[in-house]
Amino acid sequence: MSDPAHSPPSSQAIRPPIGEVLHSCRKSFYFVAGLSVVVEMLSLAPILYMWNLFDRVFSSRNLTTLVSLTVLVVAVYLFWSALEVVRSKLMVRLSLRLDWELAPAVFDASFRRRVGQQEANHTAKPKRRTTSIVENK
Repeated sequence: MSDPAHSPPSSQAIRPPIGEVLHSCRKSFYFVAGLSVVVEMLSLAPILYMWNLFDRVFSSRNLTTLVSLTVLVVAVYLFWSALEVVRSKLMVRLSLRLDWELAPAVFDASFRRRVGQQEANHTAKPKRRTTSIVENK
């Protein structure tokens, strides 16, 4: 028969607490990544504006083209800032969720570690004191 100790890991492998929380938030992270890509693409707007300004407006000296490009870029800036607000609020909510779900486990682990260190120090101190008393005689 098969030995359970040597069987391959199942797909339902045990994850650490942070892995569970990150896995449960993965759709939100994908959405934030998509928003970041769109925001970074919109960051090309000033470059494209200046390029079209020098290429089309200065060569034709057309005021209508200048106004149209300027209105278009202002609209892109407004859309860009709205996406930035959505992205920042989503990141704040994700960070609060991570903090809310991980804080008890982190506190418990740090508390247990500190108590363990103090217990180790208390059991070790009497040994050192008795050896120092014996050496001083």
